[in-house]
Amino acid sequence: MDTVILIPAYKPDMALIQLVEQLHKKDGLEILVVDDGSGEEFAPVFAKLTGMAAFTGYEINQGKGHALKFGFKAIQEFYPNAKYIITADADGQHKPDDILAIRDHLMQGKRFVIGARRFQGEVPFRSRFGNTITQFVFRFLAQTNVSDTQTGLRGFAVDLIPDLLSIPGARYEYETYMLLHFSEQHVPIDECPIATIYENNNQSSHFHPLRDSFKIYKAIFSFSKPAKFLVSSFLAFLVDTILLMLMLSLDVSKAISIGVAWVVSSLLNFTVNQFLVFRAHNRIIPALGKYYLLAIIILCLKNYGLFMLLTDALCLPALPGKLLAEISFFILNYIAQKKLIFRIKRS
Repeated sequence: MDTVILIPAYKPDMALIQLVEQLHKKDGLEILVVDDGSGEEFAPVFAKLTGMAAFTGYEINQGKGHALKFGFKAIQEFYPNAKYIITADADGQHKPDDILAIRDHLMQGKRFVIGARRFQGEVPFRSRFGNTITQFVFRFLAQTNVSDTQTGLRGFAVDLIPDLLSIPGARYEYETYMLLHFSEQHVPIDECPIATIYENNNQSSHFHPLRDSFKIYKAIFSFSKPAKFLVSSFLAFLVDTILLMLMLSLDVSKAISIGVAWVVSSLLNFTVNQFLVFRAHNRIIPALGKYYLLAIIILCLKNYGLFMLLTDALCLPALPGKLLAEISFFILNYIAQKKLIFRIKRS
């Protein structure tokens, strides 16, 4: 058996039994079900899997991500000859034919495959809306184009298990972290079109709209370079603006105030961008030289050019003028730093 079907299950119903029965009839498959702390009342459901699937689990609910990682560890131990792993949901959303289609992609040499739903026909509004918004945010902030970020039908080459176990997240956000991790590691994400199925208007879903959505978007922001660059720039802006306003209030000349505030805030910005935003870890001195060459150009254009134009020629107050100047150069500064200074060299 070269393929293990891993199914995390929390308070499952007959849909799980039907799926396992159908998969059991297929050749070349092992089925492993993980009970994610469903409780004693669901023991009869799992008992019906005897002879068709192996199952393991634990007493207290830990979340889908934890259940998947628990299953990956079990596969390492009990299926040492497995080549492929396919994760599927227990609620009847995934057809056996679609699961086999994922296996076909893996057998063609793909290492990471997702079953991408097309969200056509009768799809619950919250599911259609949630997936559309998440896809847009994922593409914009994580800079990765994945058509279905929330699909639970995914296939992996077995050599990816160490990566899968290292990825953070215990609940639904784990699957988002997974996409972000492999995108960052430049592992191609292959898509296999699958049917869009929602049983009983998706009432059996254990997805918590507020809690789980917050964790998913937190995951996206934590991996997003533009989002982290925005935070870094905002911190530098605060330091720059506070120092500038303080020195101007002490009757220090505008030119000197701009220069001193810029030196302090730019050192902070360089350090954060080098080690936290782009994580380039390039040689510091050359990177610092390029950074300050760019920074001097930006300084002249933004502060000595646009800021003085807004405050002197157009008579805007200092704070609004500072805000307009910063916003105007934000995108240009991000692109220049990413492409010219903190560009990560691939081996």
